[in-house]
Amino acid sequence: MVRKEKIKHPGPGRPAMSEDEKRRPRSFKATDEEWQKMQSLADQEGISVAELIRQRVLGAD
Repeated sequence: MVRKEKIKHPGPGRPAMSEDEKRRPRSFKATDEEWQKMQSLADQEGISVAELIRQRVLGAD
């Protein structure tokens, strides 16, 4: 049996975000056809549907 050494990381994880930076879950209504179109567009661009919506509404980053 081979023992593996534990690798120590510099900290307990990612630094906390400020309350202004945190994104909160939102919901909206869409038909199945609308949702499928959004998913297809997001897949083509390699992003999530949420990111697609943000980019289209707020402008590309």
